[in-house]
Amino acid sequence: MTARLQLRVSPGASRSAVVGRHGSAWKVRVAAAPEAGRANDALVRLLADTLAVPARDVQIVSGHASRDKIVALEGVGTDEIEQRLALASRAGKEAKVNDTAIDAYRRRLEEERARLTEAVEFLERENAGSLGDELGEVGSGTDNHLGDTATATFDRELDGGLEVGAQQTLDDVEAALRKIEEGSYGTCEVCGEPIGAERLSAIPWARLCIDDQRRANA
Repeated sequence: MTARLQLRVSPGASRSAVVGRHGSAWKVRVAAAPEAGRANDALVRLLADTLAVPARDVQIVSGHASRDKIVALEGVGTDEIEQRLALASRAGKEAKVNDTAIDAYRRRLEEERARLTEAVEFLERENAGSLGDELGEVGSGTDNHLGDTATATFDRELDGGLEVGAQQTLDDVEAALRKIEEGSYGTCEVCGEPIGAERLSAIPWARLCIDDQRRANA
């Protein structure tokens, strides 16, 4: 008895797991990197453990170098495969953020919003005028000092970069607070899976789970 299984595989994850349905395929994550066949080996081990079959009965028949793969399985029927994968996907999901944790995250986000708002307003006040206004006579006429001009320009560019970064984080914080009100806080914007308590504890305004964030940064 041979069954074929369509898979969508995400390598380099924090842990190997069955995620859930992905169209007509099953989405899985493997912790191994896609190098020298390690991700494929990890996929075989994950399927063998999940489906309770020997690793020798799990064979990748297409998509060896692709995220989309077809796997042949010996000794297990299609219905049983579906049941075991569904069970594994439910067991592997991280719990949604509970109400008690939500209140704590809301307080942290509100505190961060106040801090960032103050920082952005301060930087805007610091650079309210033009570069010429800041330099005054130093930046004009025959007594123009290039060193002073360069320093002032650098300081403005630095403050501008800090303001952009603070404003971006502030936007993320505001989005996280809106999600709390909407009831969708703690869900990855890409895969729809829970972001995870450890990541939210470090970055309460995180928009993506750690796996999708790594791919976004790649």
